[in-house]
Amino acid sequence: MKFLRSLIVQSRHAALVGSLNGVSGLRFFAVSTEEYAKRNYANNVSEYNTVLGSLTAQRRNFLLRDVYHDMMLDGVKPTRDTFHSLVVGTMKGARMQDAFFFVDQMKTMGLLPDVTLYNFLISTCGKCKNSNKAIQILEEMKCMEVKPNVQTYICLLNACAAGGRIDRVYAIVRDMIAAGLGLNKFCYAGLIVAHKNKTPLADDFSAKVIEFVEKSKMWSSVETNSANAENVMMGVTDEELYNLPTAEYIHRRGRFLNLPFTAYHTAFHAAADLKNVELKCDVSSFCAANSIRQGLFGGHLNECATRALATTSCASVSEDLPKDNSVSDMLVDSFGRLHTYLRISVTERCNLRCQYCMPAEGVELTPSPQILTKTEILRLANLFVSSGVTKIRLTGGEPTVRKDIEDICLELSNLKGLRTLSMTTNGIALTRKLPRLKDCGLTSLNISVDTLVPAKFEFMTRRRGHEKVMNSINAAIDLGFNPVKVNCVVMRGFNDDEICDFVELTRDKPIDIRFIEFMPFDGNVWNVKKLVPYSEMLDTVMKQFPSLKRDQDHPTDTAKNFTIDGHEGRVSFITSMTEHFCAGCNRLRLLADGNFKVCLFGPSEVSLRDPLRCGAEDHELREIIGAAVKKKKASHAGMFDIAKTANRPMIHIGG
Repeated sequence: MKFLRSLIVQSRHAALVGSLNGVSGLRFFAVSTEEYAKRNYANNVSEYNTVLGSLTAQRRNFLLRDVYHDMMLDGVKPTRDTFHSLVVGTMKGARMQDAFFFVDQMKTMGLLPDVTLYNFLISTCGKCKNSNKAIQILEEMKCMEVKPNVQTYICLLNACAAGGRIDRVYAIVRDMIAAGLGLNKFCYAGLIVAHKNKTPLADDFSAKVIEFVEKSKMWSSVETNSANAENVMMGVTDEELYNLPTAEYIHRRGRFLNLPFTAYHTAFHAAADLKNVELKCDVSSFCAANSIRQGLFGGHLNECATRALATTSCASVSEDLPKDNSVSDMLVDSFGRLHTYLRISVTERCNLRCQYCMPAEGVELTPSPQILTKTEILRLANLFVSSGVTKIRLTGGEPTVRKDIEDICLELSNLKGLRTLSMTTNGIALTRKLPRLKDCGLTSLNISVDTLVPAKFEFMTRRRGHEKVMNSINAAIDLGFNPVKVNCVVMRGFNDDEICDFVELTRDKPIDIRFIEFMPFDGNVWNVKKLVPYSEMLDTVMKQFPSLKRDQDHPTDTAKNFTIDGHEGRVSFITSMTEHFCAGCNRLRLLADGNFKVCLFGPSEVSLRDPLRCGAEDHELREIIGAAVKKKKASHAGMFDIAKTANRPMIHIGG
C-alpha cells in the first residue's frame, strides 16, 4: 500500500505540461530526477499491472491514466493484459473517454482488441447511458472481423436498456434468437430495465415485469466460456458487466454477490425507482408463490418497499401509511412532510450578473470569514444525511468558483446514506472541472442558460461566455450525465420568443429543458408583466409540438414534466408562481453564511454557523434544525404577497 499512497499523492500534485514525442495524447510530469525517483513505484509490466489492479479495486479509476503515462516514461511496454486491466478500470468507473483512449493506444501498438475487451467497452457505454456509441462498437467489431459472443449481445442489450431504447433492445433479442443463442435471465433483466427507463411508462408495465420474471425462472447463467473465465479473473461479475442494478447495490454497501442473480431483483429495483407499491406487492407475491429465497437481498426488498411507500405525496401522508423509519423526526414538519433533499450554497460569489438574480450594481457579499468552511459544511451535511437526507444539491452564487469544490464533492459523496449529489451551475467554468467533479462523486447536473443568442446572453448576464456554457452542456452529455438539466428563467420581452428553440435542444440530445417562471427576490425588479405563466408557455410549446405528453411526476417534483414523440430529451415547467407545489415540498436550504432556511420564499432564517462555532454538540444542532422545520408553513404566501415580502437576493440564498 505504501507505493500506492506515494502514487496517489504524487500524481495529484504533479504538473502536466506537455506530451511525449511520437505518442499522441500522452502527458508527462515536469519533475526533477530526484523527485521522479521517489515516486518510481514500479519497474516492469508485472508490477505496473499490480498497481492498476489495486487502483481498480479501490475504485480510484481517475488515476489509471496517470499510471499509464508513467509506464511510457519508464519505457515499460504495456501488454494485452495491461490494456484489459485499464479498460476494466474505466468500465467500473464509467469513464468512457478514458476507455476509448486506452483502446486507441492499444491499436497504435499493434495490439488488436479481442471480443472480451470489446465487451468491456460496450459495458462502459451502457454505464454512461450512451447506447449510440455501444452500437457503433458492434459495427466496428464486424469491420475488424471480431466475432461477437453471447456476452457481447447481452452487454449491448443492457446498454440500450439503460437509455430506455426498447426498439433497439427488441432488435437485439431478435438477432440473438436468429443466431440460435436464446435468451437468459440477464436478457430478461435487461428487458425489465428497458421498460422501466422508457418514457412515458407503458400502462401494462407491471404485467410485463411479472411476465419477464416468470420467463427468466429457467435460466441460471450465461454459458461458461473462455471470456466468462477471464471476467472472473478480472474481478468482473456478470451483474457489473451487464450494468444491472444489483451490482451497484452490492458495491454501495461494500459487499460481494455470493448468491445467484435472478431477474426478480431487477424487478424490485424497478418498483423502488418508480415508487410503484403495486408492482412491489406483485413481485413479492410471485416470489412467495414460487418459493424464491430472498437471501442476500432480503434487506434490500424491505428497503424497496419503504422507498416505494415513504414517498407518497406529502399532502396525503396519514396514520394508515407507514412512515420511513430512516427519516428522523428532525426532518418531519407539522404537516407530515419528509425533508430528504438539502440544497447547500457553498459560495455567494458568481462570475455572472444575471438580471433576475441580482441588481445591476451588485450586492454586498458576506465577508469570507463568515462563510462556512469545508469542514463546517461537511459536519452539517453529515448531520442531515445521518438523519435521513438522501439528496444534496450544491449551489451558489456559482459553486465552481469555490477553490475546494472538488474536495467538498469527494467528501460528500462518501457520506453513508447519500444517494444523489447534484450541482446547479452557470457552466462558465464547468468544462475543465467537470471530469474531476464526476470522479469526486457528482451524479447529476443542472446548467443555467436563459438564451441561445450570444448577444442577448451578454445583455441578460452582463457578462460574456455563451459559448462556454454551451460547451459545458455538450461536455456533460459526453461524460454520460443523463439527463443534463438546462434551467431557463423565462421573462417576457427578453427570451419568451426562444421557448421553442430551447425545446429543439431535446430532439437529439438527453437534455431536460426546464422553463422556470420569473420569481421575485430583492433587487431583481420583479414585475408581474415580466412573468410568463406556465399555461402560456405550455400553449406555445403545444402549438409547435402537438405530440407533447405529460409524464407521471413524482409527488415531490418541483417540475411538471413532458415528453415529445421522437425527442430524446424532455420538457419541464417549474411553476413556482402560478401553480405552487408546496404540498409535496421536501427541500431544505443551507446558505453559504451558515443560515438555515426551510422555504425559498420565506424570510425566516436561523443560524447554524454560530452555534457550530460556539462548540454546539450534534444533538443541540438537531434541536435547532428540528424546531425550524416544525415551523415551516403549509405553503408560501402567494405570488403578489411574495413580491412585497422582504427576502434576500437570490445570490445570497442559492439557486
